[in-house]
Amino acid sequence: MPTTEIIALHPLASSDNDREPQGKAANGTDGTVGDLSESDGLQSCYYGLRVEHPHTLDALITWNDAYAHDMSHLAYLVAKHYPSTLFSKHHVEFEPFSEYARAVAAPVTEVATLYYDGLPPADCMDGLREMRQVFVDHQISGWLALAAGLTHEDVEYEGVEGKAAVLVIGWQSTEHHLAWRATQLYADTLHLWPRGAKKLEMHHTAFRPGNNILGGSTLHVPIGG
Repeated sequence: MPTTEIIALHPLASSDNDREPQGKAANGTDGTVGDLSESDGLQSCYYGLRVEHPHTLDALITWNDAYAHDMSHLAYLVAKHYPSTLFSKHHVEFEPFSEYARAVAAPVTEVATLYYDGLPPADCMDGLREMRQVFVDHQISGWLALAAGLTHEDVEYEGVEGKAAVLVIGWQSTEHHLAWRATQLYADTLHLWPRGAKKLEMHHTAFRPGNNILGGSTLHVPIGG
């Protein structure tokens, strides 16, 4: 089953602003992460800066399965190229996968992570599937796609450590998402998806496709902050 490697680098150093990729990492001649198109098992790569935190880079790299690449080596090279104070990665099998592909290709993607102490409840994914059905049945304005999955690894966030559930929801704009959150239907169905989560982190990222996260196109990172 396709496995998506989720990498976050934050904050990007101001020296990364309008940086011109240089050396082997930029032109792919080192045969590693400079150009992922040569990687066996690669399905897709999307990356972008967070709307709320423009110094944070998100990368979603999907492989044929969890064993299609050397995950630790890839993550290390990405972190080495972008000097950062914090770095995180985990792996998720999103379902339905066709919806994942649509969600990350949307103009803006809501990325929500639900953190649990230990394991999430057995009905966690059932609630997320029910939430998706609400979107389908009511054809929520501006909504394009929704997929969800559980992390392979235990992750830690603000003192909570265990498996996490990750949702990616494609929207036509952040304004459409905010408008949805102001509806009564949102309030009436909110209980479907937290299901025992101790912490929630949510942000929006405008992803773009590309096999070369380290070069090939410039990321415009604001100076300061």
